[in-house]
Amino acid sequence: MNRFFHNNRWRISLLLVFPWFFFGGPEYENSQIFKEVWNIGHIIFFAIFALEANRYCIARYLPSRTKNISIMLAIFSLATGIEACQSLIPGRVASLQDIILGLAGGLAVVLWKEASQHSVQKKIILRTLGMCGIALCLIPLLLVVFDQYRTWRDFPVLSDFESFLDVCRWEPKSRIARVRKPVKSGHYALMVSLTTDKYSGIALDHFPENWSKATALTFSVYNPGEAETLHYRVHDWKHRGENQDYSERFNGHSNLAFGWNTIIIKIEDIKNGPKNRKNDISHIKGFGIFLVDQPVARVIYIDNVKLLLIETSNHR
Repeated sequence: MNRFFHNNRWRISLLLVFPWFFFGGPEYENSQIFKEVWNIGHIIFFAIFALEANRYCIARYLPSRTKNISIMLAIFSLATGIEACQSLIPGRVASLQDIILGLAGGLAVVLWKEASQHSVQKKIILRTLGMCGIALCLIPLLLVVFDQYRTWRDFPVLSDFESFLDVCRWEPKSRIARVRKPVKSGHYALMVSLTTDKYSGIALDHFPENWSKATALTFSVYNPGEAETLHYRVHDWKHRGENQDYSERFNGHSNLAFGWNTIIIKIEDIKNGPKNRKNDISHIKGFGIFLVDQPVARVIYIDNVKLLLIETSNHR
């Protein structure tokens, strides 16, 4: 029995991991690092798949070049099929990135095994190419790790747009762009394109969630047009799933005059925002701004989103 598991350990691993493509996985509230680490599982799974295909199945019946092409086609077909099936499952979506990660994992193994049949120089080239493909796929994880370090380093600033990585934590990406003018401080602000949808806005996720040492949340908004009412919301970790009622989070609004407007929201108001409970200000998960029932599309700019801390607020 032990010999059986030893000889088939990689096949068994594939069978055990395969269901996780369709069940489990990161949720919306999980950290960016966890999501990116989870994605690396595609590289590992298809690298093992390529190893097994090379060792037991395809390798016995095909010449080297045909074998490698067949393995990559099999990986592409399986990865694409998995993503197609995921798109049919409520709450999951197909991802081109996941297909690319799977191809990168398989290609790294194919090139590594192929290199063993060539000269030292070609062996180095082939294996370097394979590892470079893996390295490129790890760039998103490295950027997320660096951005998480930045959020810790720059706290109580939540987002000042001085780095392009700040934009990655705002959604939806299609409505935002980092610009040099107008700015409230520093060199960049965020341009927000708003539509005529009933609720049109953006939201910030993945920031330091412990606001218990803050007295207020503040941010600046530039209004280039007529006066308007800006709405905003803050919610904690409990505001998720079926518990996303309007009354179960903090909601507020401010009048926007022409030019720069500085908005200050007291942490006490955020804490007491929900109707039937209190926001857990040590686990804040989301902050959003939006306009309601706009007759025409318009643009606003935001900058310098930060917390005012207890120890510094007395000096302001």
